[in-house]
Amino acid sequence: MISKAEKRKWVISKSKDIERVLRIGEKFENELFLLSILKNKNFKVAFITQRTKKAVDRNWLKRRIKILYTKFKNEYCFSGEIVFLIKNKALKYSFHHLVERFHSLLEETFEKRKINNKERDSC
Repeated sequence: MISKAEKRKWVISKSKDIERVLRIGEKFENELFLLSILKNKNFKVAFITQRTKKAVDRNWLKRRIKILYTKFKNEYCFSGEIVFLIKNKALKYSFHHLVERFHSLLEETFEKRKINNKERDSC
């Protein structure tokens, strides 16, 4: 389990920082996700959703995407400040479809990490 102090190191928590990444960062998109990356030395990540009528739906989507992120984070070289925006359409799809679309977006965006630990550390 990750402590709250450790989590704060890699999470973008201020709305002005999220807006800056969305405004200035390089964008990659598919029908369910928008990924915005601002390349710099820091590694931070945020998961946001479009507004829905129910907070339950927004939180459900965020939980699903955080699960997907932890599943794929060791396969790709993540660097910079990254914002994952989940579109409302994602509520209509199964978890299996979310996995496929999330993985395809990551493949388009990031280089695959090598199995070799030396190369993994250099990312």
